[in-house]
Amino acid sequence: LACIIAMVVYVYGITFFFPSLTQHLTEVYNLSVSIASLFFGINMLLYLASLPFLTRTIDTFGLYAISSFGFMLIAIGALLVYPIDIFPKTFICSIIGLSIFGFANAAINVPIIMIMEFIFKNYFHINEALSNDIASAFYNFGLNIGDFSGPVLGGFLSDHFGFKVSCVFTSIVSAPFSVFFFWFFYDELKNEGRFFLVKKPENVNEKLIFLAN
Repeated sequence: LACIIAMVVYVYGITFFFPSLTQHLTEVYNLSVSIASLFFGINMLLYLASLPFLTRTIDTFGLYAISSFGFMLIAIGALLVYPIDIFPKTFICSIIGLSIFGFANAAINVPIIMIMEFIFKNYFHINEALSNDIASAFYNFGLNIGDFSGPVLGGFLSDHFGFKVSCVFTSIVSAPFSVFFFWFFYDELKNEGRFFLVKKPENVNEKLIFLAN
C-alpha cells in the first residue's frame, strides 16, 4: 500500500504542471507558446540523461534512500517551477525546477518497482515470476491513478487558486512524504547497510540477494 501511495504521489508530482505550465511561461516570461512547449522536454531529457548513472547510485546509497530523496527533489522542483518568492522570478528557475523533476523521475521510477518486487517475493513468499507480475500490476495501478490525478488536481488548483498554489501544494505533499517514506522503510535501510557498518553488495543484483538473506 505504501508503494502504491508512493507511485501516486510521485506521478502526481511530475504531472501536476502539465495543464498550466505553458500558460504560466507565456504570461510571466512573455515566451511564445512554441518556445514554452519545449520546456516539457527538459524533464524527459534529464530523466534519460540520469539513467546511466542510476545503477551506480543505487549501489552506493540503496533503493529506499534514493526513492526518499526523489520525493524531496519533487518538493524542491515544485517551488522552483513557479518560482516562489524566495527565488528570483526568472525562467532560469523554471528550467532548474523542471530539470530537478527529471532527476526525481529517475530516482523514484526505477527503484520503486524493484522495491515492490522485493516485498512480494520476500514478505509474501511469492515466487519470482509471479512477484514480478504482481509488482508490475501494482506499479501500473499507482501510475495510472497518479497520471490521472496530476493534471486534473493540478489544473483545478491552478484555475481556481493560481499556479503558485498548485506548486506549493505539491511541495507540501511531497516533502513530508519523503520523510514518511524514509521512516516507513527505515528497517530496510538498515538491512541495506548503506548507513550502518554492514558490508555493501557490489551491484544491484547482489543487493537483492543481500536483502533476501
